[in-house]
Amino acid sequence: MARDMSIVVAVVMMMVMTTTTTLGLKCQKTGLCSCKAENGTIDLSPLAVNGSARFKDQPGPDAPYVYSWNPCIPFTEGGSCNEVAVCLKNNDTNDYYNLGFPSSANFFTWPDDGRLSLQYMVGGGDGNIKVSSIDLVCNPREEGKLEAHGKTSVGFYSFQLTSRYACVR
Repeated sequence: MARDMSIVVAVVMMMVMTTTTTLGLKCQKTGLCSCKAENGTIDLSPLAVNGSARFKDQPGPDAPYVYSWNPCIPFTEGGSCNEVAVCLKNNDTNDYYNLGFPSSANFFTWPDDGRLSLQYMVGGGDGNIKVSSIDLVCNPREEGKLEAHGKTSVGFYSFQLTSRYACVR
């Protein structure tokens, strides 16, 4: 009986912790790369640079493609990435593809696990929408590190930013 009760207590504690985490990660957009949560704000603007991508030509698992991203401030790269937030380059053909404009930025909390992402969207000439989703991971000791996970499904590109600026302040 005591063992059954401890299992019930453990399950209830996990549910409470998950709910708290999910609620804590909801963030209302306040700017192109900032949002307000219940317990503070997230502001990625210190990572932005003028004139180019802060994270340029980041390799992903889908070579020969590389990815560039600059939070907040648009950049231009190659012939097809004009004033964008996210750009995809094919190193074999030197073709560039827009994966999102800064003005399309939105913060999104994933309902399954509470991850907070900054997402960009762009419509393709073929009528298909492309989404770039950057999971925000708080690490107070990391200035900024971007991992490109590449195209994870049709029209969906996944990234992970680990940074002190992804922390609620």
